[in-house]
Amino acid sequence: MKTATARSTRSTIVLGVLALSCSKGPEASNRCQTDDACGDGRACTSGTCLPRAAAPATWAIALAPRQDSAAAYTELAGVSMPAAGFDLAASPKVTLTGTLGFDTNATPIATAHVVLTVPSSIAGLPDLQYETDLAAPLKPSTPAFTLPVPSGIVGRAGKLRVLPAAPDNATHAPSTFAVTVAPALALPVPTKALTVSGRLLSALGDPLVGLVARAFQGADLVSNVVSTTPDGFSLLVPADASAPSLAVELEAAMSDAPQPHFWAKPFALTASYDLGDVQLPAYGQPNTFGFAFQGAAPSDPAVAGALVRARTVLSDDARGTTDFLRDGQTDMTGQASLSLLPGSTAALRLYDVAIVPPAGSVYAMKCLQSFGLAAGGLQPAVTLDRRPVLTGSVLGADGTPVSGVTVQATRLAPEQTTACDEYASTPLVTETTNDNGEFTLFLDAGTYTLDFDPPAGAPYPRLTQTAVSVSASTGALTVQLPPGAVLEGTLRDSAGTPLPQAGVRFYLPACADPAACVGKPAQLEAQARADANGHYRIVIPTP
Repeated sequence: MKTATARSTRSTIVLGVLALSCSKGPEASNRCQTDDACGDGRACTSGTCLPRAAAPATWAIALAPRQDSAAAYTELAGVSMPAAGFDLAASPKVTLTGTLGFDTNATPIATAHVVLTVPSSIAGLPDLQYETDLAAPLKPSTPAFTLPVPSGIVGRAGKLRVLPAAPDNATHAPSTFAVTVAPALALPVPTKALTVSGRLLSALGDPLVGLVARAFQGADLVSNVVSTTPDGFSLLVPADASAPSLAVELEAAMSDAPQPHFWAKPFALTASYDLGDVQLPAYGQPNTFGFAFQGAAPSDPAVAGALVRARTVLSDDARGTTDFLRDGQTDMTGQASLSLLPGSTAALRLYDVAIVPPAGSVYAMKCLQSFGLAAGGLQPAVTLDRRPVLTGSVLGADGTPVSGVTVQATRLAPEQTTACDEYASTPLVTETTNDNGEFTLFLDAGTYTLDFDPPAGAPYPRLTQTAVSVSASTGALTVQLPPGAVLEGTLRDSAGTPLPQAGVRFYLPACADPAACVGKPAQLEAQARADANGHYRIVIPTP
């Protein structure tokens, strides 16, 4: 039987029977109505007296005012003040003005999307991102944009990307600028560009036209977007985007088109480059294939609402990879139809087929690796295994069952790797504890993070557990929430005006240096939303 990795100072997880600790928990037997009934240094939360907390210096705090507020999203670190008056101030918004400069002989961009990213100051949180579009230019030669951002990011290093939109994305490549965020940004758009060209040919040697061609560095688009013609394609890539390696993609403009998808192998672009003629292997016209999925027992319900994703690799060589992928969804009878490239009885076309039932389904995700297909038609029915059932109960620090707790399961890794893992994953699963604090989750086998969020106003803190192993042999979990303490205060803007309905989150940073926290999420300790007067009260874990 496998157990979860837990923070020993914050929680105790036991498989089967809970060994109650002697730590002091909420005084549920002495119901309070007001803070005065609890005495000095304590506060009344949902009828329970809790101690007031003192803030450790390792807390990091994020404030999120409403979208219509003049105050901005604000990150704070190392805040220390009385637990009964933990007042926090959000920084104001400022408006950045940016102008794009072009050489006199260059055609300016008229339509584009602008994206500014700045690393979060809370280690382990994702980058902050702000987006806008180019405004209608007063002068055609000087496109401009305005972008409201938090004043707290002014002076910090960031990345700004200008992504041309149609029709300009056919003639201009995206531009990327390393910037120091400032109220006014003058951005000279580079005019020097390298070209990447080539032709994609059918098995008969005919040029394939109407495909969409573009180039990426990782997940970032770095070229313009063009349609292939009888002469092939020619992409523009800014010369300063030549490293690291580029990958060129060609795919059909419509997702249901019969053409496959081609990726050129990544290559270093130090000068303009011609891929030459790339000839695809032979393949037939798509046929309609029917798939049927059922449980092992005749009484099992139909596998309805499952994603069915089939992928085959037509060729993979030094030039690139050609594949074909289609999606479908099972109906109420457990059947799905996909339009796929056929094989033959002499040479089956091999597909990897992922079946991903929806969250809450009793059926487990399955990968049919190297599943051979010949001609279209209904395929033999496939039996799906049942998902492991993770049951458990959530108790407070005093051993009281806690109802209304939102339990969210996020899979970190599957129990076994398959060929489908690259393009299919299990869904996020959420459940709520019943009146007895009990929950039931149908999960694919693997390793999970479990988040336990008590309802707003409950006298219990939240809890996150990582590396929880789930398999068919996993027993019932009994989860004890850690002891909690109260923090409360008022959220205000920089002028001291309360911020109604603003959100506040307290984090335990993953590490001290944000640069060292890539892939290490910050630990969310508590979260709340202020009332109409900007006042909030949270229950936070105590050591």
